Amino acid sequence: MALQTTYRFITTTVVLGKIDDLESAIEPFSETYARFPQLVKALSELRTYIMNNRHVIPNYGKRYRHGEAIATGFVESTVNEVVGRVPDRCG
Repeated sequence: MALQTTYRFITTTVVLGKIDDLESAIEPFSETYARFPQLVKALSELRTYIMNNRHVIPNYGKRYRHGEAIATGFVESTVNEVVGRVPDRCG
């Protein structure tokens, strides 16, 4: 639970900083790790994805502080309840 709570409040800005940190941390392995170019490419693609989509990535910390829902389980439960009550009209 503590791990979920910790990561729930990370913003896209923090994630982009972590990607930068990771790129710096893996640099010493550029000569010894055979798949280093693929790893660098994947980090670059992740950065691009976050940059291009940061406007639609929810800020769960902000939602939580304002008492808003941060999960969709309540919606799924409601839909399942309604669907379960629909009479079978095919038979």
